[in-house]
Amino acid sequence: MEEKRTSDDVIKLLNKLYYGKRRSVGEVVAERNDKKVKLPLAGVDIDATVVGRVADVTITQRFVNSFPENLEAVYTFPVAASASVYSVEMKVGERVIKGKVEERSQARENYRLAIENGQRACLMEQERDEIFTVSVGNIPPEEEVSIEIKYSEALTFYEDGSTEIRLPLVVAPKYTPGEPVAREQVGNGVLLDTDRVSDASRISPPRLVDSFDPEVDLNVCVKIAAPKNSSRGRSALGLGLNDLACSQYATRSSFDNTGTTGTKICLARKNELMNRDFVLRWQHADRVLTSQFLSHRTGQKGRYSGMLSILPPVQEKVHETGRDLVFLLDRSGSMHGEKMISAKRACKFLLSSLGPRDRFAINAFDHENDWFSEPTLFEDKAKMCRATEEAVSAGLDFLTTVEAQGGTEIGRALIASCDRFEKLKDCKDPIVVLITDGHIGDESDVLKLVQQKVSDVRVFTVGIDSAVNYGFLERLARLSGGTSAFVNPGDELESTMRRIACNIGQPLIQEIKLEGINCRIEQSTIAPRMVPDLFSGRCADIFFQYEKTGSGKPRIEISGLFADGSQYKSEVDLESAKTEAISRLWARRVISDLEDEFRSGTGDREEIQNAIVALSVEHSILCRFTAFSVIDEEQIDTSSLGSRQMSQPVHMPSGWGAAPAPGQMQITGSSSGSWGGPAMPSCSGGWGAPPTGGSYGTASGSAYGSAAWGAADMDGVFGDAGFGAPSGMETGGQFYSFGAPPSMEQVQKKESQPLEAAMAETGEYDLLSPSSSSASLKSGALGSLAHLYDSAARSGAGRLTMPLERVIISIDQFFLEWQSSWDAIEAGQSPNRERLEYVYDQLIQALADHP
Repeated sequence: MEEKRTSDDVIKLLNKLYYGKRRSVGEVVAERNDKKVKLPLAGVDIDATVVGRVADVTITQRFVNSFPENLEAVYTFPVAASASVYSVEMKVGERVIKGKVEERSQARENYRLAIENGQRACLMEQERDEIFTVSVGNIPPEEEVSIEIKYSEALTFYEDGSTEIRLPLVVAPKYTPGEPVAREQVGNGVLLDTDRVSDASRISPPRLVDSFDPEVDLNVCVKIAAPKNSSRGRSALGLGLNDLACSQYATRSSFDNTGTTGTKICLARKNELMNRDFVLRWQHADRVLTSQFLSHRTGQKGRYSGMLSILPPVQEKVHETGRDLVFLLDRSGSMHGEKMISAKRACKFLLSSLGPRDRFAINAFDHENDWFSEPTLFEDKAKMCRATEEAVSAGLDFLTTVEAQGGTEIGRALIASCDRFEKLKDCKDPIVVLITDGHIGDESDVLKLVQQKVSDVRVFTVGIDSAVNYGFLERLARLSGGTSAFVNPGDELESTMRRIACNIGQPLIQEIKLEGINCRIEQSTIAPRMVPDLFSGRCADIFFQYEKTGSGKPRIEISGLFADGSQYKSEVDLESAKTEAISRLWARRVISDLEDEFRSGTGDREEIQNAIVALSVEHSILCRFTAFSVIDEEQIDTSSLGSRQMSQPVHMPSGWGAAPAPGQMQITGSSSGSWGGPAMPSCSGGWGAPPTGGSYGTASGSAYGSAAWGAADMDGVFGDAGFGAPSGMETGGQFYSFGAPPSMEQVQKKESQPLEAAMAETGEYDLLSPSSSSASLKSGALGSLAHLYDSAARSGAGRLTMPLERVIISIDQFFLEWQSSWDAIEAGQSPNRERLEYVYDQLIQALADHP
């Protein structure tokens, strides 16, 4: 026991480097010639207008260059997963320059040429369903440039009138498995591209430490339009709204004088941090929502885009035949703290809702599967338990013991679940309930797995986080025929869990078909192509194009089958309101279907890609294969000032900052790549692992905007492909990059030092564990040193500055003592605690003194 306590004490001491955050940091990025400079992102304004079931949102990002050189600012940020981004504009002074959608490599080339030519330019690209990158180049000193982004999205409604709008504000760290690839990185992020996440460097922006305030002015306003012909008084209730609440921010509401225009909800405080989603929920108080049919005229005569929102009847479901369920509870390191508590509560609620005809299994997974195991309760070799009072009680006890640790291998957990179903002799309705934050980098691998190998299993997802991966979890559920639900950690779970408990199982209505009355629906234009089944009380949106064929008002006849085989029929009249966003939403939904087809590999990928690009350009809708480029015709002086590139660091999501308990010290990313904190020892590929060479110093010769992309990597999986490695492009000035990518020599050196087979298999690198190999530790520390030396050499300084030299020596001393300490622990001896504390303090002081 004494030796174990000593080991835990040393583990805690070693983790101070990652979790201590002792370095005090103010607002200053750097100081040159006694002039203080700030991070480029000065403000973000978000204005949303909700009319009926569609939201139109405008995001304005303001960038200010406080450096003496021309600046390229690179910002990785989230947008609502279902957004149809249709406009990007750049404002310089009083001038507004409109952007256009082009094939991605062409847009990048145009951006690169504009930068070389001394023109201001902007490039906006999509990395994931809800992760985007904007690059704003050639911002002169002391100048402000604003980027305005517009998108539309259809909101989800329920039969009780409740809905929400989710405005994400921060990109959370992603579990990034795999081995680093020996090529130039495709982005400027703090993680290396790997063989499993080939664009990891594009979805891993540098992080701000918890104590650092970047002083970004955040303004969020949501206007909810009043119902048509509203004549009620001056209140939210008078506007037909009830239970208006924002779950994670303090807000204030205002109304017009007559109460007929709408209500506006805005942030109440100006100093809010962009570290969690803005989620506004409300309920329509005085009317029962019904199915709705909206349309918008296309550019062709007599042709329209339609949006049909179907609300099926509410029925209490009785699962007479029983269900076979596997609960997948994510217990990875990112679920630490309040998220883990909420996830266990959610799983307990759903487990307790099972009936006696149901059978269940529980898998608390990270990079390994940990199954609930009670052999006396198992019915057969499939190890499923009948949901008796005794079995449910034992399952609840098992859930109580689950703690957060490890990586997030969702794919392995899904495969293990399918294996259980296959072993059942009389499998009923195979159902997986996945409870997670969804933050993985290899999303496409998991989605492809669902399309190809889990097609007979319905997956229902429950997302829990302050900045949940909504897009991935919603798409995963949709592809498998399930539904998704999302809650914030610490919120009241019961109402949400009650709704999903009602949905879990077979849908209320299946085999949906649409027929037009006084109009002809083009069946090939229906999106989603796989028309969703209907679940009780839950709205389903279907988009299509149609032509008018009669003089009467168009109507849609909906038909389907109830679970008992009886017929369902309903008719919906076209509403008079014309919603311009319908055509954009239809185009984006068709593109989403094509993306699924591209990923599955079932069709001609080149043909599918060309179809996606054509649709994207025609409707000016951003997608993964296109980009918005905005080019200013005015030229600026680039020859005398030089150039600087800076990646905007972002916050760690709210609730992610706490360290694990002693004895569970796997690195979980709460400090990885932190800006304004001490440099981290490097590591490849692990969950939220610190970057190789993760110093935020000077890096010259960096590619401006990562240069032009080549053709898409057809051998990669869509969604995580690198779209070709960037070609390096030298410019006249120095680049100062936060989280600069490592050199090719460094990556090749790292590749020549393979990690242990077990680590390669799991993609998880437990740096602070006695089981870690000294080889992996050495590789990480040497990688950090190599990057510092390489960075200093490329900066043109000719020699190391005294503060940098002290940092390098201190890191070297700490690494040697670190390795010696683990060698002692593994040999059953006590390490030299005093020596370890001394080199740790020396390192902290060196980092604090470094400019």
